[in-house]
Amino acid sequence: MQRALLPPLTLGPSFATPRTPHFSSPRPATPHALLSHHPLFPARLYSTGQKPPSPPPPPPPPPPNPSFGSASFKDLGANRTVKIVVYFSLGVIATVESVAWTKFLWAKFGPGAREGGGEEN
Repeated sequence: MQRALLPPLTLGPSFATPRTPHFSSPRPATPHALLSHHPLFPARLYSTGQKPPSPPPPPPPPPPNPSFGSASFKDLGANRTVKIVVYFSLGVIATVESVAWTKFLWAKFGPGAREGGGEEN
C-alpha cells in the first residue's frame, strides 16, 4: 500500500507577516505611566528618601502566674514505681468506666426483652 503524497503546506498572507498591535494613542515608555492616570491606581512616588513610620512594637507578654506549679512526676518527686502504679490504676479505672457505660447503653438502647415470657422450643 502506497501513501498519498500531500502538497507542501504554504502559509497564507495573514501568517506571512508578524502582526503588530495598533494603539489609538502613542505607547508610553514605561509601564507605570499606563496606570498613572487611572483613578484606581494613582501615581506613587517610589524613591523619596524618607521611610514610612514603623508601627509601635507589640506589648510584651504578661509574666506567667507563679501560683500554678508544674504537674510532672519529676517535680512531684515520684519514682518509676509510683509512675507504674498511677498509670496502671488509671487504666483499670478507664476500663471499669467503659464497661459500665457499655452495659448502661445496651440496657437503655439495646434489643428489648421478648414478649410472652415463655421458653423457646
